Amino acid sequence: MTPALRKPEGPVRPRRRVGVRLWLGLAFAGVGIITGTSVYAFVSGSSEESARESSVEIAVGRTVRVADELGEFKRGASEAVLEDNRSEDFVAWAFDRKGRAITPQVVLGSDLAQVKRRGEAIRAALRGGRIVREHGDITDVSVPVFRDAEIAGALLTRATRPAEVESALEAVREDRLTALAIATAIAVLIGTIVASLFTMRLKRLAVSAGQLAEGRLDTPLPARGRDEIGDLGRALESMRAALRGTVRVLSSERDRLSTILHALSEAVMVVSRQGVVRFSNPAAAPLIGPDGSPIEAFGPWLRRAAQRGEASSDALRVGERVYALQARELAAEDAVLLVVRDRTEELQREVAERDFISNAAHELRNPIAGISGAIEVLRAGAKDE
Repeated sequence: MTPALRKPEGPVRPRRRVGVRLWLGLAFAGVGIITGTSVYAFVSGSSEESARESSVEIAVGRTVRVADELGEFKRGASEAVLEDNRSEDFVAWAFDRKGRAITPQVVLGSDLAQVKRRGEAIRAALRGGRIVREHGDITDVSVPVFRDAEIAGALLTRATRPAEVESALEAVREDRLTALAIATAIAVLIGTIVASLFTMRLKRLAVSAGQLAEGRLDTPLPARGRDEIGDLGRALESMRAALRGTVRVLSSERDRLSTILHALSEAVMVVSRQGVVRFSNPAAAPLIGPDGSPIEAFGPWLRRAAQRGEASSDALRVGERVYALQARELAAEDAVLLVVRDRTEELQREVAERDFISNAAHELRNPIAGISGAIEVLRAGAKDE
């Protein structure tokens, strides 16, 4: 069994309930609605204030104009002047210089008694002053009436918002609502377009990152743009290039290690603490059982190595074979590395050599003994006789 790089599992892709595109679209829509509502409220306030000021200015202007007309005519013509200037949104009461009313108390359905603080307003006008009071859409104005450069009386008017101002204000309200709807629609449209552009780029990066996780490192990543997403794409591309180089180095080392392990005559196995062989080379095949575990004789040594860190034996007999083994704990792998060498033929050669030497020494012992005795005889003087 050759070592191989484990193919990484595919990235976990949880089911999305709400996408980034929708979030960004809603965010832009919210910003548009908030902005439009704020502008609507500001413009509404400004319009109402402008309408109020215009109504007050119109009421004051009409009151001053009527007072001037009253000053140009004699007292007998006052009722005619007031009659010409009365309308549904403007009524007037005239007073002489002593503060007595010279017009009816009820004019076009408006009762003088309904005017708050009318006495104060009349007295102020008779002293040459002017008082303007607002009560919602109603404006009360009191001014003096001058005749021959003297105060000849006072004029008290009650005016409501003119129909022209009210219609213009209503038109502005409708325009504001239309503008708010258009601003919201534009914000939603722009938000959707911008969100789509962002999510398309992010989706491309996500697909490329998924390819990296699956081990496909030959496809370059898109890294367009100079914003943060472009920086992210360039960072992923740099990572892809670095991973590609690392994988090439690891593949080269793996192939080299695989060649070495295939060429080894020793059996190499990585055995888990549960006794299952995780890795082995071809020389270890005879030592692995059908269930994927090493033979039973190696069990004690594996347990000893797991407990003590290492264990070894020079002559472990298994049947007719003799093995030398060395086991070492692999803490990071939670396993044990077992290297086994078959010494049967080696020991057989050693026994054969010892037998040969013993037999040769035995066979040579008798001739050497005869030769040694003859030499001793010759040394004793037999060579001279």
